[in-house]
Amino acid sequence: MKRRNFLWYSSLFIAGCSATSTASRVSTVKLPEKIRFAITDVQGIDELKEKYDPFRAALEDVLETSVEFFPMDDLLTAASALQTNQLDLVWAGPSEYVTIHARTQATPLVSLIRSNYSPTQSR
Repeated sequence: MKRRNFLWYSSLFIAGCSATSTASRVSTVKLPEKIRFAITDVQGIDELKEKYDPFRAALEDVLETSVEFFPMDDLLTAASALQTNQLDLVWAGPSEYVTIHARTQATPLVSLIRSNYSPTQSR
């Protein structure tokens, strides 16, 4: 009985390792030549460049594609720009995300979670 379990688990392990290695080779993503990027809590192109230009440059290096800032006047600008395909990527806070998701069905790529944080928590 023990030998049968050992052979079964060994074959499962080998199958799992081989499936993972072939899946990683097949997966490729084609990015556009230019990604239009906005940050919801910053208004105007000058403030965007001043505060987030190093982040934009690092994002260009990682993605190996051009990243262009998209200045916004308010939160609703991001939602309407996503709806009309004028914008590709938005950095939004939790309340902004709720509004944008309700209007555009946008999907988060990355989520940052703060420990011991609750919006209903009083200080």
